[in-house]
Amino acid sequence: VDNHTATSAYEVYPNPSKGGFIFNAPEVQTVEIFDSKGKQVGIFKDVKTFEYGEHLPAGSYVLKTNGPIIKWLKE
Repeated sequence: VDNHTATSAYEVYPNPSKGGFIFNAPEVQTVEIFDSKGKQVGIFKDVKTFEYGEHLPAGSYVLKTNGPIIKWLKE
């Protein structure tokens, strides 16, 4: 099972996850995180990497970056 999502040089792993995830990007940017209902549950400004999601309930999430939109699943 591949638990690593890479879109170009953007990475979110593990994906899916039972805990949180690690995000890596090729350049500094703002990342917004939304739940399946479209509610913003997190925002990170001027980052290339961060860890997040331990406190979030199980479900589907979307990370909106300066580049691709990335889906993340918490089991």
